[in-house]
Amino acid sequence: MHKNLRWLGLYAFASFVELLGDITGDARLTYVSKPLLMPILGLWFYFETKAYRSYLRGAMLVGLAFATLGDTLLMLNGRPDGFPYFLAGLGAFLITQICYAAGFQSVVRITQGYLKQKPVFILPFIAYLVGLMALLWSGIPPEMKIPVALYGTILTTMAVSVFNLKEQVALDAFSMLFYGAFLFVLSDSMIAVAKFAYAFDDAHIGIMVTYIAGQWLLVSGAAVLVREV
Repeated sequence: MHKNLRWLGLYAFASFVELLGDITGDARLTYVSKPLLMPILGLWFYFETKAYRSYLRGAMLVGLAFATLGDTLLMLNGRPDGFPYFLAGLGAFLITQICYAAGFQSVVRITQGYLKQKPVFILPFIAYLVGLMALLWSGIPPEMKIPVALYGTILTTMAVSVFNLKEQVALDAFSMLFYGAFLFVLSDSMIAVAKFAYAFDDAHIGIMVTYIAGQWLLVSGAAVLVREV
């Protein structure tokens, strides 16, 4: 356990360096720290759950690997070499969301969980997706409309898979997962709004704060589930 806490300390330090780079505009700090965030968090999760074997554990580790790739690609977005870094990063995070959703579904299926008992609660998720796409649609280039809509749908599905765990798993695990999913969705929504609708000052800081916290809560909640299920 003591060694596992070291990984959390490293995650906190890497997060501090990344945010310091964002705040000061020092790209060198961001280039060094951002690609390390998810590998460090993944190593903490790996060692924290190494005594257990489950589909959720494997899905989270694969998801974190693709999140690392996505972070790196999005960090390189804007380079003048013509490579579609944003779309490639979007694709990497799409796989992350699929892995997370599949992992949570392996614990409690949509057809068996909270939403089966109270299906009306899926309506806010649908409203979010429709509202976000309506806000963004006119600003999305034609070749990116389908990828962005697909990503929004899968992101929403991940959040739904988390909410479906309500009253089906321990409250501490659900709380971490719920707030983690909320922050992850908020982070990705800010990325989309800043890129396709309304660019706003210091968007990157808010995006990274919510992303760092959201991933930490999701992975921590998943670790609790792996140990308890």
